[in-house]
Amino acid sequence: MPSALDLRLEAAFNLISGPGGPIEIGSVERFGRQLPFIANAPTNLADYIAHFAMQHGDATFLVEGDERLSFKQVYMAARQVAAGLIDGHGVQRGDRVAIAMRNANAWCVTYLGVLIAGGCATLLKGWWQGAELAAGIEDSEAKLVIADPQRAARLAEATHGAKVVTLDISKPIAEAIAPITDAGGSADTVLPTLTG
Repeated sequence: MPSALDLRLEAAFNLISGPGGPIEIGSVERFGRQLPFIANAPTNLADYIAHFAMQHGDATFLVEGDERLSFKQVYMAARQVAAGLIDGHGVQRGDRVAIAMRNANAWCVTYLGVLIAGGCATLLKGWWQGAELAAGIEDSEAKLVIADPQRAARLAEATHGAKVVTLDISKPIAEAIAPITDAGGSADTVLPTLTG
């Protein structure tokens, strides 16, 4: 028999996960089985990014050296990257965009921008040499590679069929992503509708 505490916990759980609750639990059939899922959660990573940027706004999200970026700043920069990828570099939904960079604020913003643009971010190992990077590009069928100067130099020594855009990740975020954003795109760029 449930205790008073058990009943209170169940009531709280039902309030949170029941109809209209902040984490309403639904059911979906997959592989012949009914599985639970959060019914009102964003259906894709691009929507999660927008949700957390709106929820946390000015709170610090990324820190690299002296540069501190808020959730809102990261989202806006990623949105600019997405527009530049779509209008400036012709990225379409489902296109593979390789990222060959060391960890940096620009890496994170670029990754999020690829997702927002509807692309498939293909992450290449930062310590790979030119031929290994080229093999990763060929295997993934990436048509565009976004690289930091060190990886771009390695790629210049190898044969592959992708266009390489080099970002100077030592600069502040707006300058670092300029090779993408200056190619085209604006706040009016239509982003693809993504589904789960």
